[in-house]
Amino acid sequence: MLFTFGTPYRGSVKAVNFIANGYKKLFLDFTEVLRSLPSVYQLMPIYKVVRIREEYHRIAEVDNLPNIVKAKAENALAFHREIEAAVTANQTNADYGQSYKIIPIVGTQQPTMQSVNLENGQLVVNSTLPKGIDPELGSGDGTVPYLSAIPLELSEEYRETYIAERHGSLQNNPRVLQELRDRLKATQKKSLSEIRGPEVSPAAAERSAISLGLDDLYLADEPVRLSARLIGNQLFGGLKAEITPVNRDGKSVNLEFQQQDQDWELLLDDLAAGLYRVRVYTDSASSETPSPVQDLFEVCKG
Repeated sequence: MLFTFGTPYRGSVKAVNFIANGYKKLFLDFTEVLRSLPSVYQLMPIYKVVRIREEYHRIAEVDNLPNIVKAKAENALAFHREIEAAVTANQTNADYGQSYKIIPIVGTQQPTMQSVNLENGQLVVNSTLPKGIDPELGSGDGTVPYLSAIPLELSEEYRETYIAERHGSLQNNPRVLQELRDRLKATQKKSLSEIRGPEVSPAAAERSAISLGLDDLYLADEPVRLSARLIGNQLFGGLKAEITPVNRDGKSVNLEFQQQDQDWELLLDDLAAGLYRVRVYTDSASSETPSPVQDLFEVCKG
């Protein structure tokens, strides 16, 4: 088995944003480096994601998008089409069909960029799904959209596992690790023909979750702002954040979010420069309590 953790099989809008609009400037600006890398272009979505007036288009099919070299975008799309052709050819090979199985781990319920609008000569990212895509696919792990974490050839296999978690923490989420362990144990059992393949669970899809929004980098002149939302109909009380320094000595601190309508906000203005892990959770002891969500962020004071 091959487990993939939030792999952007169909691309990520975040890559479009980096190429078109650059990234936060530190001591050096790496924007031009990013724009020069074919691998970054290959991370852009392969589906229709750019809205011009009322229609959506693939990036490689539009002329004169700001800061995007069309030839590089066309080469990136051709790279993906080459992969698709190879997969299609391999599906006629009996030995290939009996080889390893891909098990995608899909992060959900996190605020994720889904499309871009061309407005006044600038590409503006947003969370609106492109026209024609089922609203049920409208979340993701904060970096990779839900629909992109599933390979094209597995679109109708329903083999993936879903977890409400941020992209950078999928691989160390306790539920994911337990799932991985159980699947590996299953491969060692006898009478494998009696073991059913993984299926989508409606209960899992409707499970309560924590949706966490944050940047991966905060500069000296901006506050560290975390936003969260509880997904589901149950009441679990408030939300808390455990903030832990990663690359220096220091104790973890636990802070409470403040509720603002349906959202929860936490503003931090006294963190020293460094890398931090944040874990957002609720104190509820209910069996329906959503699992904590984790991510990393860095504070740079210049």
